[in-house]
Amino acid sequence: MFKGTCSAFWLYNIPWEKVEGEPYPRKVVYNEIDVVELQQVPKDLHIMSCNYHIMVLKDDCVSKDFIRPDDMWGTNECLVKWDSRDDYHLYACENRPDSIIWYIDNRRVASKPNYYWHLPMYVVLSVEPRTPFEKYVNGERFPVPTTKEQADAAGFPSTMKVDYIRTWRRKDYSQFKSSKREYNPNDF
Repeated sequence: MFKGTCSAFWLYNIPWEKVEGEPYPRKVVYNEIDVVELQQVPKDLHIMSCNYHIMVLKDDCVSKDFIRPDDMWGTNECLVKWDSRDDYHLYACENRPDSIIWYIDNRRVASKPNYYWHLPMYVVLSVEPRTPFEKYVNGERFPVPTTKEQADAAGFPSTMKVDYIRTWRRKDYSQFKSSKREYNPNDF
């Protein structure tokens, strides 16, 4: 339903999970790639959000804030002519050693260098509250109190329909030069 929920398909790692071959504790403690977040932008349900985030270890403590490269916000919001609620669509992301590439309906919609998103990740589907049923206070997200009558009138409960999910791993990444590097706060 719009406005009110965000159906999402995303990837994340578990912070502090040890990964073979990675330093521990590592500087980047959390990776997230949003393959697509539907109806996330309250001004227009035709905007598809495709982003990535990290959390880093700063001065021996984890930053509470997601860090997102400056050139990510806005540039990975793709405008489509259709309403995502009317039909099935294909949302995809290729997480390569050198770059992250997003696709909607087999069309490349964005790509960025992959400096820090090399940890093993879990696949997630979710439906979360959004405007007007959430608010941010000092960077933390809180639900906006809603009565059952208000929720019913808004269209809750909300659902997301998924036909299938497919994942794969390339057999050979040798054609891609890795962009991986040590965390550098000047990148953001």
